[in-house]
Amino acid sequence: MKNFHYSSIVMLALVALMLLSGGEAQAQKRNAKRKAQAEQQLTTGAEDRAKWVEWLWKISYPVVHNLAENTLRKNMPVEWSTGEKNPERWYREVTHLEAVGRTLAGLAPWLALPDDDTQEGKLRKQMREEVLRGLRNGVDPESPDLLNFTRELQSIVDAAYLVHAVMR
Repeated sequence: MKNFHYSSIVMLALVALMLLSGGEAQAQKRNAKRKAQAEQQLTTGAEDRAKWVEWLWKISYPVVHNLAENTLRKNMPVEWSTGEKNPERWYREVTHLEAVGRTLAGLAPWLALPDDDTQEGKLRKQMREEVLRGLRNGVDPESPDLLNFTRELQSIVDAAYLVHAVMR
C-alpha cells in the first residue's frame, strides 16, 4: 500500500511537470506572438503626427466649416444628456458657442504654427481661413449662426474658451 501511494505521487508529479512545461511553451509562444505584433505596430513620429492630424481634422472640421458656411445651427443637432431631441431652452442657447469655443481652444496651438507646403500645412491654412470666416459669421447680427454671448450664464464659460483660443 505504501509503494502504491508513492508511485501515485511520483506519477502526479510527472504529469504536473509535463503540464507545466507545456504551459510554459504556450506562454513563450504567446509572448513571441505579442512581441511580433508590437513590432509590426511601431510607427514613425511622422506617421503618428499624420494620424493625429487626421483625427484633429475629423473632430474639428465639421464645427469650423459649418460656422464658416453659416450652417452650424442648421447642421449641428442639439441634444442633451438624456438623448432628448428637445433640450431645455438654455442648453439650446449655449451649445453652439460651446462647440466653437472648445474646438478653437484645442485647435489654437496647431493653427498658430507657420504655414508650409506640406499636406499638413495646407490643411492648417485652410482651417485657419475657415476659422476666421466663421468667427466673422459668429459675431454678425445678421448671421443665422450668431453666437450667444449675452444670454444664459453658461455663455461666460464658453466665451472664455474662445478667448483662450485667441490668446493662444
